[in-house]
Amino acid sequence: MSASRHSESVSQGGAPERIEAFALVKNAWRICYRSPGKYFGMAAVVGLPALLIALIGMIRRASARLSPERMFSGLAVLVLSILFFILEIYMVGAFPVLTASEIDERPMGWTDAFSWVHERRVFWGIFFVLMLTSLAVAGGLVLLIIPGFIFGTWFMLSVPAKVLGDRSVTKALSTSKKMIQPRLFKGALALAGLLILPYVVLQGTAQIVCSSIYGFLTSSPGRNIPPAVISYALHVFWAPVVGVSISMLFIELSGGIKGLRKDLFL
Repeated sequence: MSASRHSESVSQGGAPERIEAFALVKNAWRICYRSPGKYFGMAAVVGLPALLIALIGMIRRASARLSPERMFSGLAVLVLSILFFILEIYMVGAFPVLTASEIDERPMGWTDAFSWVHERRVFWGIFFVLMLTSLAVAGGLVLLIIPGFIFGTWFMLSVPAKVLGDRSVTKALSTSKKMIQPRLFKGALALAGLLILPYVVLQGTAQIVCSSIYGFLTSSPGRNIPPAVISYALHVFWAPVVGVSISMLFIELSGGIKGLRKDLFL
């Protein structure tokens, strides 16, 4: 659905329009595919520390206790973890900015989007939004799984609400829920399921198959390398589609570019 049609529906007090999950994801993929260096390249750079952490972890488990190799690998994992944490927060914040720039036909590079996030000082706001969302999902998963999926769907627009809407952390969460709740059974759950399906299927299958062959705790390359490579591939080729899809939905439900923060392209 277009932003104008949505705005018209809201202004007329009509029922919320249905979210067309497949069409939204398809459009997001097209945006990413048109600029692969921007979206897939960014995700490849940001995800590299996580891939190295997984591979180094395999070496650590095979090393003797308190050996120099184990101590060095432990320090490397710490440094890479900090680097991945910082880059991942910037990337998550960059997706809404890049998506808005594409829709408004003012394309920018991903390093420019990182600079935008830094200059607006929304890094920690994004972190706290993600943390609270994760806690809500984790709490819901304890309650027989389904509530966790619902909570995750409610709050999936929280980061764009924080970045593009310039809302506080708690306001970003409530805004996302307010937007999603009327559409929960009108495409929102379908969209959330579609976005997480590749992770569940590919990562889950890799973990089960490799663990069943080599064992859960082994340091064998056959047990650790395939899941690590698949996880990295998903980060490169699917995470951008997820970020752009969610950002597009928020922009549409906000009434288009004019409904976003005023300093977006300054």
